[in-house]
Amino acid sequence: MTTGSDINRKKYHMEKQHPIKRILLYTHNVTGLGHAFRSLAVIKGIRKWRPDIDFLVMSGSSIPHIFLEENIEVLKLPGIKMALGEKTSLKPRYLKSTNINHIFDYRQKLIIDTFDFFKPHVLMVEHNMSGLMNEIVPLLLKKSLRSGSAEDFLLVHLSRGILKGHTKIKAPCNNSFHGAGSLNISRLYDLIYVLEAPELVDFNREFLENDPFLDEKIRYVGPVSNISPGELSEKKKENKPVILINLSRHGRVLEMTDHFMHSMRRTGLINTHKVVILLDPYLDSEKEHAITSSPLCRDAVFLTFTPHFADLINNSEMIICRAGYNTVNEVLITGTKALIIPEYHMSGEQERRVKNIPSDNITVKTEDKILGNDPGPIILELLERKKKPVLFTADKYDAGRKIIQEMEALSRNMFGH
Repeated sequence: MTTGSDINRKKYHMEKQHPIKRILLYTHNVTGLGHAFRSLAVIKGIRKWRPDIDFLVMSGSSIPHIFLEENIEVLKLPGIKMALGEKTSLKPRYLKSTNINHIFDYRQKLIIDTFDFFKPHVLMVEHNMSGLMNEIVPLLLKKSLRSGSAEDFLLVHLSRGILKGHTKIKAPCNNSFHGAGSLNISRLYDLIYVLEAPELVDFNREFLENDPFLDEKIRYVGPVSNISPGELSEKKKENKPVILINLSRHGRVLEMTDHFMHSMRRTGLINTHKVVILLDPYLDSEKEHAITSSPLCRDAVFLTFTPHFADLINNSEMIICRAGYNTVNEVLITGTKALIIPEYHMSGEQERRVKNIPSDNITVKTEDKILGNDPGPIILELLERKKKPVLFTADKYDAGRKIIQEMEALSRNMFGH
């Protein structure tokens, strides 16, 4: 017969073994969709092993429903967009009549209030260690003040690996004698997870100024994807094989789309294949209208955002795409043939990524190479090329297991559980 004391002992044992019950995840998600999907992949990876953990996501993403569909609570921060090439790069995404400084003030208030309400055992920060425009610095100062106390919490960083410049940031604070001082933000973090292989990036040397204090905190868990090979939907039966075009939102998207469609007509591929153009939800509305109304695109099928992008890739004979983290991983998972055109960023992130991907089923070209020549022969060669199996792993469940096991072990050591 089970007694009340037996139940209490069992509960006490479980709490000692699994002290983490609440994880607050921050991802600012300004310029694209990848941050949200990467964060979701990590959450799903952890949830496989610990379905009892409550997650709360704070994000300015335009696709909060991808979390809600997985029964993950979301605090939607007012959206910010990055206007490349303009004097003021950060602007309101929707609240266009509101001063950007007021939006950041409001976002920061929401972030602080949410932390105080949720009382997380773990604060996960994706991509930017101090948040967009340093908006989560107040939470980092809480970490500094609570360190070693009963109210301490784990501070964990999630990084895709390749960034723009160093992230070693110092925040002003007062020392114990009321003098001026500063905190090294990166040193406040208990664990730093790099969602990439160490062969691709030396995270400490490249972005944290080779700080020896951080070496023992950095973990390379390998690439992750929101979908695993066994989770792909069954391929649809199409009347014609599919060529999928997804050129994101930056660069010469309109010119390249017209250029590809002109080539499809010249080679006759528009007759033998179904051409599907996936429009980026962040694409400028004028560019989107120009593409959808272009006479050259009249025979294409247009799709708007779908969270099932990997299934679209898997259902295609070939994809013409950019070299974003998630896209490249999903191309490799599906084994689909791909013509990849890196999108230019100051960090050189996409150009660097394509140098390290298997080339059996993939051709890489720059925008200039595509627009300066007829891409028809490149597409035809790819379509005729014998498809080869790709040995590639992007296992969110293995990454999730490593992350939660280590966080709980550290939590037990730090907080005496």
